[in-house]
Amino acid sequence: MRPEARAAAREALPVETTAPTPDATVREGEMEGVLHVVGELGFRGASVRAVLEYSGGHRNQFYKHFDSLEDCFQQAYSAWIERLGVSLLEAAISLPTRPFPANLPFGAAARDAAAPAEPVGPSGVRVGAD
Repeated sequence: MRPEARAAAREALPVETTAPTPDATVREGEMEGVLHVVGELGFRGASVRAVLEYSGGHRNQFYKHFDSLEDCFQQAYSAWIERLGVSLLEAAISLPTRPFPANLPFGAAARDAAAPAEPVGPSGVRVGAD
């Protein structure tokens, strides 16, 4: 990655400026809970009760944060994808910068160049000759 691109990528990373509020922490726990429950039981087997048992939250809080179980799942999945993208970007930024070698062989031309023109046995006689 070029230094200019690396600097631009670093600027694109979200920066935590404040500690999460207790309400945000509960919401995060509920979102973690829905991902866990859906992962274990599937979406059809998941319920708000199961999510709250996992997260330790309360029903009133859950519906203060989300309209439904589906809404909670969608928001949790979106947040998970965003964190994954940030992790991938951070990993890419931390890679050393090296020019890509132009002489690396790829594709059919490399395969053809590596294969012998005619298969030969140990004695130098063509294999499969008529």
